[in-house]
Amino acid sequence: MRSSRVWWVLGVLVLVTLACAPKRLKNLAQKPDDRDEAQLRAGRHLKNAQTLFDRGDGGGAQQEFLAALREDPMLYKAHMGLADIYELEGDKLATLVENVAHTELAPKVRHYLDRMFPYVFAKFSRNPAGPEESGDKKRSQAMLVLSEAVDLYRQGKLEAVFSKLEQAKAGLPRAGLIEYFAGSIKLRQGKQSQAARDFEQAVFYNPYFARRLLIDAVEKQIPDLLMRLQKVLENDLKKHPADMDSAILLSAIHLRRKKFKEAIEVARTALGWSSPRWEILLIKAAAHQKLGQAALQDQALSDMFQVRGDLSMLFNTYEPSFFQGILAGEVDELAGQSLSAVQKEPARSYFLWRFYAEKKDARAQKSKQAFLDNLQKTYPPDQFSDLPSTSEPEVKPNGLLEFMGAVQEQVNEAMPAFQRCDRSRRSKRGNPSGRVTLRVLLSRDGSVAQAGVEENSTGDDYLAYCLIRKLIDMRFPEPLRATESFKIPVLFGPEADSGS
Repeated sequence: MRSSRVWWVLGVLVLVTLACAPKRLKNLAQKPDDRDEAQLRAGRHLKNAQTLFDRGDGGGAQQEFLAALREDPMLYKAHMGLADIYELEGDKLATLVENVAHTELAPKVRHYLDRMFPYVFAKFSRNPAGPEESGDKKRSQAMLVLSEAVDLYRQGKLEAVFSKLEQAKAGLPRAGLIEYFAGSIKLRQGKQSQAARDFEQAVFYNPYFARRLLIDAVEKQIPDLLMRLQKVLENDLKKHPADMDSAILLSAIHLRRKKFKEAIEVARTALGWSSPRWEILLIKAAAHQKLGQAALQDQALSDMFQVRGDLSMLFNTYEPSFFQGILAGEVDELAGQSLSAVQKEPARSYFLWRFYAEKKDARAQKSKQAFLDNLQKTYPPDQFSDLPSTSEPEVKPNGLLEFMGAVQEQVNEAMPAFQRCDRSRRSKRGNPSGRVTLRVLLSRDGSVAQAGVEENSTGDDYLAYCLIRKLIDMRFPEPLRATESFKIPVLFGPEADSGS
């Protein structure tokens, strides 16, 4: 009876859709193209650039993306295209500039540019009412000038870059990017003191750039840089005590400088002003460990897991994790022992695998095997032999749309295998229904570089990590862009069973 009603409703919907289709098509046909001549030319350049990029012609694509921006500086997709080209070529500074340009211009950027969340977050944490900004047109013109400056920088014409940066300043007040760019060039020229002043100014405008400097360990080239950044962040926190991002960076600097009591004090003050974040609690735990305060260390770790229960999302391929990046290995002992000890299997062995792999530590293989063995004991022997796509795809997609379509097709084909993970686990849960959402990051060859649990409403860790175990054996088409990441939501329960 239920099935009959469902098909009746679907039939009505199909009839309504067919009846409305001609009208919709007519409306679409009548919709005017209100783009001006420059925007039309920009669109053609963008299309040419994407075609050249798909063919592997990065140099030709770069010039077409730049031509598109000169016609229409608001064309944020061209900045993303340039970022992909520069990242594929290993140019981190140029990639960062174009990613920021795309972030500043694209609407609803938070939904599809994960890596720039820290930039946006830091920008608004400094001034929650809204950072000082110019209008869209002025800002887009400034971003075009920055893209031209990047092109000059890549040609080695460093002196010519500075005049471009001065030209861009009017459209990017207090952004920090121009100062960071200038400082990076001066550092390459051996002008450490000038570079340090530019870096200080960049961090004054946006603490995100302190994050970049810490990750890149620039203090190895500018010995007093950590002390300089410390002073900037301390002054910032006096004015904005609720700025958690600055507090995390400042406490990390104290930890790196072996100032453990100061790191704890910054963390304690920050937690009194703002909602807790796992990073500040980890630093607090590490500082207590360094001081031999085991009970306080354990309490900080417990608080951390209340904020972030699963750590599988902390590793990726485009930026070092918090452990090896901002903290520069200062918490390796804590992470490898105490932090892993409070996690349950299979999350524990998976975390250790990824943690040691990032460090290029030989213990990574042992942890990986422990993860695989753990799941093999929990599930039937044939549980992980049912994936439809574990070999290299025969057909290479022609363009991004085809690539994403091929990815979706492979995910759909793997759904029965994912659902099998639930068969022996459902009776162990109070609520049989739920959803697990995974975040997948692909390597350049289409293999899975990293998979993490973004959401798990089932409360069953083994179910989530069974999915990860299957995903790490899957092969997808080779990504066209420098990095490719996507989500996979999987529903479980009686209503998700096939045929219900």
